[in-house]
Amino acid sequence: MADPIIYLGTRDAAELLGVGESTVKRWVDQGHLPAERTLGGHRKIRISELARFAELRNLPRARLAPYLRQTQPSAPLDPATLTESFYTALLGSDGHQVSEVLHSARTQGLTIAQIGDHIVMPAMTRVGHGWETGNVDIYQEHRGTQRCLAALQTLRASLPVPKHSAPLAIGGGPERDHYLLANLLIELTLRELGWNVENVGPNTPLASLAQAVRERRPRLVWLSCSHLYDPERFIAEYTLLYQAGRETGATLMLGGRAIDEKVRRRIPLSRFGDTLQHLVECAQELQSRAPSARS
Repeated sequence: MADPIIYLGTRDAAELLGVGESTVKRWVDQGHLPAERTLGGHRKIRISELARFAELRNLPRARLAPYLRQTQPSAPLDPATLTESFYTALLGSDGHQVSEVLHSARTQGLTIAQIGDHIVMPAMTRVGHGWETGNVDIYQEHRGTQRCLAALQTLRASLPVPKHSAPLAIGGGPERDHYLLANLLIELTLRELGWNVENVGPNTPLASLAQAVRERRPRLVWLSCSHLYDPERFIAEYTLLYQAGRETGATLMLGGRAIDEKVRRRIPLSRFGDTLQHLVECAQELQSRAPSARS
């Protein structure tokens, strides 16, 4: 896939950036600079991550150049190949390969939405189907999900820091829907577009989310539904959430595999999206006509 990955300790990373080692350790511990831990607890930083962090923080990068020339991918890979590699990594014995695939995709210029739509979701769907058919054990499915979540979190430091004046988005999943992945992908997608994001997570009563909408007055509200335990109750509670959005001027975007045609016909829709790209289009449209300051 690429030339061998180079990892650095915090001392070497600090020397390359021209800062103190304690500063690098603090960046890592605060989650700003992605790193992995050895069995002894030592922080190890991927050189490509160090370069992305340096660019984001406008830190000196001249000393990184010799290393970066050794870590450029030998040839771009198509999404289908990356998806296959990602699926293999999810179920394989080396969990670090999951992050390797995602970082390779980022190096090749794929957005979070593209990674989610064309790599992560197809691979995770395949894992889930394997569990349903008995070809994948449940422990493998659970382990793969945790690996996927952890790998996506490492991409956070590569995203721009939103301006205080950037529009606000709030969202999560309905009560008794415990799926984390879709909400995390939505959060990272919006952050990449420059939004301030408050991800309240799954298993959130819609009355509580409606209260957050009224108090925080976001420009965009998302609701990701992977599972509906009681469709009739969901329809009633969703209508109240929709009304909260109308009262505050928020655009409500609904999506998820649990929202079938029967449900859609019975609820008021502001926006509906089947993919992260639909979310991108909605968010960009709102950014183009939204005031610069948050209300």
